[in-house]
Amino acid sequence: MNTANTKPQQLLHSPPAGAEYRLFGAAGTGGAYNSHFVAGAIFIGLAAVGAIDWWLAIWLDSCLAIGLLLDRRTMNRKLALRAMPGQMLLYSQVALRAAVHLLPYYLFAFVLYLGMAPVILPLNFAISSFAMLYGFYMAIRIYWLVRYLWVLHFHWERAGRTFQTHQANLKTRSSAIRHVLWAFFLGNVGLVVRCSSQVITIAGFEYLRQRMNLDLTKHPDLSGHMMTIFWVTTAIWLATFWFALQPAFLIYYRVHRTFHTCRPLYDSVHSIHHRGVLPTQLDSGTISPLEFALTELNLPAATLVPNWYWTLGQIILALAGHFPSHDTNTWMKTGHHHLLHHRLFNVNFGLIAREDKRYGSYYCEPSKATAPSSGPVEADLPPPWRQAVAAMAGEDD
Repeated sequence: MNTANTKPQQLLHSPPAGAEYRLFGAAGTGGAYNSHFVAGAIFIGLAAVGAIDWWLAIWLDSCLAIGLLLDRRTMNRKLALRAMPGQMLLYSQVALRAAVHLLPYYLFAFVLYLGMAPVILPLNFAISSFAMLYGFYMAIRIYWLVRYLWVLHFHWERAGRTFQTHQANLKTRSSAIRHVLWAFFLGNVGLVVRCSSQVITIAGFEYLRQRMNLDLTKHPDLSGHMMTIFWVTTAIWLATFWFALQPAFLIYYRVHRTFHTCRPLYDSVHSIHHRGVLPTQLDSGTISPLEFALTELNLPAATLVPNWYWTLGQIILALAGHFPSHDTNTWMKTGHHHLLHHRLFNVNFGLIAREDKRYGSYYCEPSKATAPSSGPVEADLPPPWRQAVAAMAGEDD
């Protein structure tokens, strides 16, 4: 059945095999900031053991606190402490299943790293890819923050579809300004995981390489053949890279879809990101750090490059995909797939359309030449979701 130009339907109660992670147990619902609360505690713990700097932990928890205060919902809707243990047990099941899926790919990437590290590591810039990427994201986000606030304060009548659609972000000037500030501060928290994926992966690989005495430059029989080993390993890396991409796409789809169909996980991990029904550039970072941990650490082979090369590649992907996919007014087609997901909630879970077509959740709008005239965007929402849109966007404050 071709679903490309049909009205999106509600997800089936019995999803196709492999579309979601099967979970056991139950948990309470509610607590939109529960996973952020857990992440904030983890940041403090990491700083306490010296894994990250204290200034970073304080910055992240401060941004989280400001985002929490800017959200006008009552505290018992933002945090559900009694439900948190059960929700985190469900989350742990998703994380464990994703980790088991990724284990052979990490082992293969580690073997490749042994042959590539002696040449790649000396090519790294002194500054880490995390610092370069997070600095880039902050610069872009500050630009959009200033631009949105300027438009909303001085040119509200020209603010555009993103802020004028009835049940989006949001229909009054004050609520729109509050949403922009909220998205800026909260988005600074989750992006720390996205920006540190190479640092985390390479740090783990390097620890194992030294701990297990697998530094090939220290073995006399191999140290004289490092360039040969490097080029052979690089050839294998290039030849297998497409296959290494496949679990990244599939795990992203399964995690994302599972978070939508499991109500406790949707409430505690993913719902916060859907406050942007018609998202802005700043909404791109409002994903929970715990969700980013599952979707950004699933491509270890891609991190086996110098940190400046990784940073450049991530910047290109951000400008071509990450930001357009959360810019309601974008002219780039690369963003439309995910924008429809924000509008309709139960379609287009994947990074690309392939998994959605495979598991029956793909949707694209009819072309303008054949599509009937329609009313406001929210009229396209499936009936069970229409009331939820207002709550997710904060209209029921």
